[in-house]
This record gives sequence, C-alpha cells and structure tokens, in this order.
Amino acid sequence: MLSKEYINNPRMSQSKLKVILDGIEEFKYNLDNPKLPSDEQNLGSAVHILLLEPEKSNIIIKMPKINGTTRKGKIFKLLQEGKAPSFFPVTTKTKKQEEGLFYEVDNEEMNFILKTSSEFGHVFTEPNNFLILSEDDYEKAHRMAEAAFKNEDTALILKSATHYEKTHIFDYMGIPFKCQLDGHGFDPFTNGFDPMILDLKTTSIRNNDFEIRNEIRKRRYHFQAALYSKVFGDTIPFYGILFVRNMAPYSVFPVRLSQELLDEGRYQLDEACTIYNHCLEHNPEFIPNNRLRII
Repeated sequence: MLSKEYINNPRMSQSKLKVILDGIEEFKYNLDNPKLPSDEQNLGSAVHILLLEPEKSNIIIKMPKINGTTRKGKIFKLLQEGKAPSFFPVTTKTKKQEEGLFYEVDNEEMNFILKTSSEFGHVFTEPNNFLILSEDDYEKAHRMAEAAFKNEDTALILKSATHYEKTHIFDYMGIPFKCQLDGHGFDPFTNGFDPMILDLKTTSIRNNDFEIRNEIRKRRYHFQAALYSKVFGDTIPFYGILFVRNMAPYSVFPVRLSQELLDEGRYQLDEACTIYNHCLEHNPEFIPNNRLRII
C-alpha cells in the first residue's frame, strides 16, 4: 500500500509516465485528474498488506452492508460524513425530518448510533488512515492471501524478500523517478546471490500463458519492470510477478518475466522518457497535435 509520503512525492512514477505512450493528452489529463481508488484497487491493497505487511492488517476495516434507503442507512451515512451522536436529538414523539435531513431519532436509533460510533468512530474521523472494504471483499482478501501462502513457489519468493514496500528514488534519462517495490531480495531459484524483485498483482485473468502475456502487455507490467529494475543499475534482476486471482477458487500463479518481455518493456520505457523530455523542452503544456498516419 502506497504511503502518504510516497504519494505526495512530486517525482515521476511508472504509473503516471506509461500513459504518455497512449498520447500526451492522455498523460496530461491523468496528471491533472488523479483517479480515486476503486473497490477493486482497495481489494488489491488489502491483499498487499496481508501478504507483505501483515503487521498493518489492523488498518483493514470490514464495513457492514446497510441498506442506504432505510433510516438506519441514512443515519449510517451521516455518521460516515463525520456527524457525532450529539447531532441527533432523541424524541419519544413523532420524528421530525425535512428534505431528507435528520432532526430527531428514537431510542432504538440512538442505540444504533452509539454502537456504530463506538465501533467505527475512529474510522469515520480519519478515513484516510484506513482501508475500508465491504464484508464480501474483506472475506475475499483473506481467502486470496491464504491461497498465496499455500502456493509453494509464491511462498518461497515472499520469504526470500528482505525488504517489503520500500521506496527508491533515482534519475533515469534526466527524469527524477520514484518507485515503491512490493518486495526485493535475492533469487531463491539460483544461488541466492542474484537480485530479485517481486511484484504482487491481483487479477481476474485465468492461469493461461496467452492471457498472462496479454495482461502483462495490456497493463504494461513489463514497462514497470523495466523502470523498477533501474534500482539495481545495469544488473538484470529476477523479476517475478505473483498473480492472485480475485475470484474463487483464488488461483495463484507466479511467473518470471522473460528476457523478451523485459527488453520490450525497456524499449517502451525509453520511448516514454524520450516523449516526456521532448515535451518538456518543446511543448511544456502538453498540447496534442496528432497527425494523420497510415495504420
């Protein structure tokens, strides 16, 4: 899970830069309009914590499923927005409400408010300090982590890492970069002295070489591998991607990137850096001007 310090660091990252290969307008738009984490990304972050930083698992919060159209559902939403129990006056008479805003609650509802505030008040007060999952995703994250630990090669790779979620900063082609490696250590399948990078991915694809290769190319995981490998300078590390499927039966399939995919990723990385540097020098506003071409 990315730290606040990492997110606030202004250096370039692979996730930001690789979009420039789809057009400088795509790059500029994504830079100006960062996306909020989706439920799928939060599930992936939870699995990362359970596998790589289990000591932080207490920040993963299972949020109960409550019908938002009911009074309790609306009360729950107000509590999520930071309303304290004192916001809700208690009455034994007819409860007053205007334009969907609560003014009064009964004793039963106040008991619900007090219980909910006791259990989740700290989360509602500082939601950015927690990873909030639905009940279904909470159970799924634990099932996925359990499946990963049961996979022999995945467990070996995880145990061979000496650092988890460690941030690195470096320059490449004149660009200041940052990256946070899921894990790195030494290759357990050779002599244990060669450097290793592990990358954990939650996925919906099946355990099929064709699908895995297409997924790597589609999401440019090999681009990421090319940049992360720069942490070790000119040395080519073992780069392993641990895929954990996010649906039953939660298949786990570790793969090592081939030299072919690593070379392809390095080519794309250099191309992206060249485009970015050219824009900084000649088109700092990243104004698109896509010309006619034959495909």
